[in-house]
Amino acid sequence: ESGRVFDLLSVQFFIGLANALVNILAFTFFIYTFPVTTLPKVYLAMAGMLILLNYVYEVLEHRFPPVQLLKYVIAFSGGLLILLWLGLASGNKENFIFILLVSSVLIYMVTGYAFWGLVSLMFNVRESRRVFSIVGAGDIPAKLIGYVAAPLLIPVIGMSQVLWLAIVSLFLGLLFFHRASQNSSWD
Repeated sequence: ESGRVFDLLSVQFFIGLANALVNILAFTFFIYTFPVTTLPKVYLAMAGMLILLNYVYEVLEHRFPPVQLLKYVIAFSGGLLILLWLGLASGNKENFIFILLVSSVLIYMVTGYAFWGLVSLMFNVRESRRVFSIVGAGDIPAKLIGYVAAPLLIPVIGMSQVLWLAIVSLFLGLLFFHRASQNSSWD
């Protein structure tokens, strides 16, 4: 059981790091580009997209096993970030910055749904009392590193390039999770 717990902790770390980097980038881009009066429109768009996301996730949850679903969610989140980076690099920044801010919340939510859904199915109620705090402990240093590193890295490598660190973090989490889930103890 400890092997699975530490595998999940490392996956949670990389997902949390990516979420922290995307979150700080999305808000930084937004603050520099839009007036504060645009923020309610973003939150309304987030609410509408979360309703749609919850429906789509429920359908996918019944269609795929939890291990496979988490892999798909991480890969989809990384792919979405690549598309958003391409959009930001193409020159039509305002629309893609708006979409990035909305997507940052969607990525945070859907990765959380998939990750914690899998964890809750892997451990029974007695195990979960002691295991969940260890698995969730990967998120705290990840957020701390992400929120401290992003402002330090932005002046050095640029805001758009920090997005690549989030993409790499997601794909490292996917790689670690794929390797761990191939282990026979995950069956």
